Amino acid sequence: MTIALIFLVLRDFVHLFFEESWGTELYLLLSASSYTLFCIERLPFVRLSGFKKSSLLVAALISSGNIFILFVLSGFVENQMHGILELPLFYCLGAALIVLVSAAFYYNFILNSNRSLHFAMMVFGFIFADVSACLAYYNQYDELWYSDRFFYALSLGFLLCFVIDTEGERREQEDLEMLKDSF
Repeated sequence: MTIALIFLVLRDFVHLFFEESWGTELYLLLSASSYTLFCIERLPFVRLSGFKKSSLLVAALISSGNIFILFVLSGFVENQMHGILELPLFYCLGAALIVLVSAAFYYNFILNSNRSLHFAMMVFGFIFADVSACLAYYNQYDELWYSDRFFYALSLGFLLCFVIDTEGERREQEDLEMLKDSF
């Protein structure tokens, strides 16, 4: 989580150079890397809790919708991209977000705690922030920079609530032990 937070801080610094091709590419790379680290952090939870068919079905539906949205967004921005790596990194970021949404959904579906809700709200805030930034930058909807920064700050707040909730983490470990015994 610490490394992911460091990547997010670096991403904020690189945001200042978003107008440069290398700045956009580095921004997308740092974003995808931090989201991937969030997924890796939740991986032990998913392995320990097993899978339920109903949750897999809902996750598949949500992922399908997100993939559709990703391709629609790529159609809006593809012609305005400047660097050769922007489109592949855009898809990497989208894929990392789709996996992260699935992990957050499954995590909240199984445990349904305040901590899992903080994680899910963090993820959805990052999605709204990234979509807003994408539309603001590539389609010149400058008003969306405000929602980008708002949702990004909100997501960081949920991230901090998630990380500092050590009592919730302890309860989750106990709940996971009970769930592991029931599977």
